[in-house]
Amino acid sequence: MEAIISFVFDPNRAAYDGSVDTVSFYAEANGRPIACSVSREALLHHARKSGGSGEELLNIFHDNSSAVGRLAKRKFETNALEPNGSILIRSADLT
Repeated sequence: MEAIISFVFDPNRAAYDGSVDTVSFYAEANGRPIACSVSREALLHHARKSGGSGEELLNIFHDNSSAVGRLAKRKFETNALEPNGSILIRSADLT
């Protein structure tokens, strides 16, 4: 794994993806785009809620974008990537 010089993302470009029930966003690590997503369960777990619409999940994401960014960066740094090279934040990542 390459050393991280920069890891940034724009939380305002996040979108709810109903086909996989996640909030998806892109990060850049050293200028390289990385597809990222947060599961419904992770967002609801973090917000201590039992349910919510896609819009509510996006609101939870935006309210917690700093924490989401830190988790995504940590997963990238530890090479905890999905087989396709993307980052998926799950409930287990919040413990």
